[in-house]
Order: sequence, then C-alpha cells, then structure tokens
Amino acid sequence: MGSCLSSPAAEDQKKPQGATTGAANPTKTEAKATIGLTCKHPKSSLKGADAIALASARVKQLKAKHAAIKATAAASSGGEEPLKDINNELLWAGSITIGTPGYDITVDFDTGSSDLFVNPNTYKPQSSSTAKDAGKTFQVGYGDGTQASGEVWTDKVTVGGLTAPAQAIGVASKSTLQDDGSQGIAGMAFPSIAQTRSSPFFDSIYAANQSSMQNLFAFGLWTSNAVMDLGYIDQSRFTGELAYSSVDDSQGFWQTDFTVNGTQANGIVDTGTTLIIGPTDAVRSILTAAGMTIQEQDGEVYGLYDPSTNPQVTFTFGGADYTLSPDALSFQTQGSQTVASIVGSDMGSGGPQWICGDSFLQDVYAVFDVQNKRVGFAPKK
Repeated sequence: MGSCLSSPAAEDQKKPQGATTGAANPTKTEAKATIGLTCKHPKSSLKGADAIALASARVKQLKAKHAAIKATAAASSGGEEPLKDINNELLWAGSITIGTPGYDITVDFDTGSSDLFVNPNTYKPQSSSTAKDAGKTFQVGYGDGTQASGEVWTDKVTVGGLTAPAQAIGVASKSTLQDDGSQGIAGMAFPSIAQTRSSPFFDSIYAANQSSMQNLFAFGLWTSNAVMDLGYIDQSRFTGELAYSSVDDSQGFWQTDFTVNGTQANGIVDTGTTLIIGPTDAVRSILTAAGMTIQEQDGEVYGLYDPSTNPQVTFTFGGADYTLSPDALSFQTQGSQTVASIVGSDMGSGGPQWICGDSFLQDVYAVFDVQNKRVGFAPKK
C-alpha cells in the first residue's frame, strides 16, 4: 500500500514476494503482489547518493513484485471515486465501503494485482449482516520478512456508488503493513492472478451493474482533482482523442506494446508502481541519447541531468506520442542534478520487461478497457 515513508527500508515492507500454496493451510500466493498506488517521494533535495539509493530501493521492490511475471463516448451512468493525493505525490487513495452496516476504508486502487485486501481492525466481518466466511485462509510474505495473514470472507462492497453484493475480501488478522494513508489494496488486474481465486472487485461490480455501465475504468492520477471513473469515460478530463493499444492478458496484467523515444518496448501499465522501469541496455541508450549522465548501482541504470536542459522522453502508445512533463520525468533532486524517474533494471525472464508506473500516468487520462482488452491514453486537461 502506498504510504508516506521515512526511509527506503520502511517502504520495503510494503512489497510482497511470492508465497507458496499448501493444501493444509492454503496461502495467498502473491505472484504479482503489489501494494497500492505508491507515488513519488516528495521532491526534496537529497545529498550524495541518497536519491539513487531511494530509487534503487524501489526498483528492488518491483523485482520482487513482478518476479513471477477513437475515444469511446461517455456513458450516462457509472461511478466516480475521488482520489486524494497524500503527502505530495506519495500516495493516491480512495474509499470503499464494506459490509452492512458499512465500514468506510481507504485503499489503493491497483492495476498490478487482483485481490482486495484490508489491514487488521479496519473491517470486522462478524459485525456485518451480509458477510460470509469463505472458508479460506491466506498468508502473504514480504521482502523483508514482514508477514500478513488472515481469512477470506465475502461481503457487500461499494465503490463510487456501485455495489458488488458478494466480493471476496482478504481480512488480515496479523499484519505489519503500516497505515500511512491507506488501509488496504483493491486489485484491478485480470482474474487469473487473483490469489483468493475470486473475481477482482471491478469485475464483480460490473457483473452486478452491467446494464448501467461499460466494462471499463479510468484513472486520472493528478496532484489535484485526481479521480477513478468506473464504467464510463469522462471526456471532460482530457484533450484530443484517446489512443488505444491492445492488451495481452495471458499473464494477468495490463501488458501492451509501445515505444520509448523510438525504441520498441513491451510491458505493463501499473498504477501500483512509482517509477518507469525498463531493461538496462535499453534505458541506458534512451537516457544517454536524451543527454543524461548515466550512473550505475547494483546492476541498475540511472539518469542524472540538469533540469534546465529539459531532456525529452516520449512514449508512444497506439500511434500517439506522450512526452513526459518535467515533473513526471523528475524523481528526485541530487544536489544540482535531477534523477530521472526512468530506471534500468533487468526484471528477469519471468516478469514484464517494462513497467509503466505513475511517473507516466500522471500526465494522462488512462482508460483500462476490460471488455476489449486494451488500454487508452489521452493528455490530461
């Protein structure tokens, strides 16, 4: 879950690694475990190699996280959930209501995982008249040894005014996951990676409300008026036309082809990731050509630049170009230099080669079209 962190070590405990499933005590395998809409650390000036160290810590989290692995007309109805930018682009969070009577819980909405999970003492299913014990348990192991475990229940879940009557929820009884602005995650990837073996919450909401909504959702991850639209596209939030790119969901992610400054790429679009991650060789070439100085640490590639030079990095999806704004390209300052939000790290053969996280998404209105298996982007207004 995205939250305000005092150090990279504190954030490490928020990124789960894979766990195994046992017959006697089934565990929730986080093959693609992500914890929420983590945004940038506030852009304070860091001395020495601190900015690189912070970026490096986040890349290591991502390696664990991914180790396994024309505009549509606006609908007349659907749901809208405002998202709050907490701590200067560190976390965007929104609200869900679980149970009867309802528990209002702040969560991260994450396109990089598929399960709904809440921290201990945020929701008590025994007090809800609509809750049912699913007869399952789960256990999540985190990169630094932090653990979360508990039971799976089903209950009524409402987001943006839309309700799923019997959504699977991981209810933690033990967790060291810190509550720094959110109390859980709501996964929005495809069902095949749902470790509760249940539908993601959006799929459940659509199944219960499909007569009044489209099978898609959209994000505007902005510093003000951030929003998640469920079941419709709000054309007032962007300029021009949405450009779509087909998604390959065979590994459960929003995975697609694109280019970065003309270099061919394939990767996932993940609201639960801060940075933009790509293969080391490709990132080194792209950042060097953009005029940046390359610094390597622990096998990872970073770009440093004088912000006055205004380097250009352009992503192309569906034939449309999106050049990162100065704010999106900047991850941290290091003295007089800026560390780019694009980092080279070889993720391994089992996971995506590129991850387009919030550093890209904060410049666009992003549509995740479940029905047609495609993602669409347009410049934000």
